[in-house]
Amino acid sequence: QITHPFPGMPQFTGFDVKGIIMFEGSHEFYRPDHNSYKYPLIPQPYHVSWRLLGDPELLNADGYSFRWSPWYDSGSSLPIFNYWPGKYSSGTPSANINAFRNFYSNEERHMFEHDASVTRTYHISLPPGPVIAGYAIEACWEPPTKFPVTNPVEDFPITANQPEAYHFHCVINDGETITQDNKCCGDPESVYKARAEMDFWYLMPEAIPDLFFVGTWSPEMEVFQSLGYGTSECDGPTNWRCMLPFWYLAQPDGRYQFIAFLWYVWDYDPPIPYIAVDVYEVEVDMQ
Repeated sequence: QITHPFPGMPQFTGFDVKGIIMFEGSHEFYRPDHNSYKYPLIPQPYHVSWRLLGDPELLNADGYSFRWSPWYDSGSSLPIFNYWPGKYSSGTPSANINAFRNFYSNEERHMFEHDASVTRTYHISLPPGPVIAGYAIEACWEPPTKFPVTNPVEDFPITANQPEAYHFHCVINDGETITQDNKCCGDPESVYKARAEMDFWYLMPEAIPDLFFVGTWSPEMEVFQSLGYGTSECDGPTNWRCMLPFWYLAQPDGRYQFIAFLWYVWDYDPPIPYIAVDVYEVEVDMQ
């Protein structure tokens, strides 16, 4: 449960509030060999929690973030802008990409209004024994353009929201286990297909670019794939877009954890600072 820290003060309405949970990160992802400066946290390797390796894992994540872990450097020396162990933290978590749940009292612009208290449930896979865990609360805000604030939707600039996609999710093979019968393309190495769902809910439709870029990789497969494709409208909110399905190369037999990064357009140099992240699991059964 998160309660607004400034009751009775609508000028401090929060936007895109996240409750980030941090555990051990036993799954290490290799650093890409090219264009590495476009990736957050580089040259650090990425460490992600995975229950199959004995870590606690959040099973109902709304998304993932590389911000606010003990290994994140905001560029500021002020403690509020970096990791600070909370009252209920236990040890120092090693994962530097972590899952979160969204908190908002009003779905429009995902506002956390003054005097509000919001409760979300975290479904966590827990290993036996003591657990190392940390957490962070992230909120976005800019000063209102009108004061006193009477209607936060209109009185705060759109830049009070974060610029990354609210929803970014890679959907593999329509959620089905990959088998000999449903692999794609007739290519023995292309064993599944994927689409990327994105919801830029705070942008006007004319502001959504026609091209997004997704880069994704898994250490077990020792491959990093750079994928840039046009998008199309699909089921979902008004500003929802889906990247066209793309074919994946993967080794058969096993369960894998992937990580993906989304940019608006890869040619931005540097890319926008808020990069959406997704962590997902793939099961392959070619027996």
